Amino acid sequence: MLVAHGLKGNRPDWEHIPSDDWSKWQRLAAYTHGYATPANLVTLLGLCLSLLGLGIIYNGSFLLGILALGLGRLADIFDGYIAALTGTKCPVGESLDAGTDKIIAIVGCIVLVVIGYVPPIPLFIILAQNICNVIFGAIASLRKRELHPSIAGKRATLLQWLVILMFIIARAATPRDVFIADTSTVLAYVGFVPFLVLGLDATIGYARHASGYGPSKPYVDDEGAIHRYVVRLVLAYWHKKWLVDGDTITGEDDRAR
Repeated sequence: MLVAHGLKGNRPDWEHIPSDDWSKWQRLAAYTHGYATPANLVTLLGLCLSLLGLGIIYNGSFLLGILALGLGRLADIFDGYIAALTGTKCPVGESLDAGTDKIIAIVGCIVLVVIGYVPPIPLFIILAQNICNVIFGAIASLRKRELHPSIAGKRATLLQWLVILMFIIARAATPRDVFIADTSTVLAYVGFVPFLVLGLDATIGYARHASGYGPSKPYVDDEGAIHRYVVRLVLAYWHKKWLVDGDTITGEDDRAR
């Protein structure tokens, strides 16, 4: 869930308010121990749509498959908002969301490897990142450490699917429209760069937390700092270039006088 990191003390939302003030959704969630919530329903719907879309793409129906896969991935964004709006964020929903993300990513990579619609190197990196996250999640669970999706991890997940969709669109458009195919390919590689940075930061955070070098309870959003360094370098370069351009312009103006 997009806002699952907002869990307070790894406790469900409804446990932080008196039971007399629970909404109907919170009462249902409490009665079912967090399993029956609107967000969980959206998460499962997203899982079904994503797997259906991958199956359709495998069978060669690009447009319908991309639509189903795209809707399934959008569900992964909105389930967190729905959980927040209904006050039903809980560990069960968080685990379900994280698990479905990994299932879809791994199944998707395997399908795309078989049909060859995505270049092997980006696909291998995406698959390796997801497998590493699964491993660190299992280690954290064995060590009884709370492990929540980080902001960097959620952004990396969103980027990875945008990259995959762009590659699939490029493959679908290749025999019909070279411009769309080339543009989609370029956009896929452009999106792959920030995915690398954010995905590595998220995995570093999960590894630190699972190994015991990251924060324990209460959970703090743990992630690497590579994306911060990249942003600082870009801003530093931009700032320096702006100063150089400004000095050059000022010097030319002074000479003109």
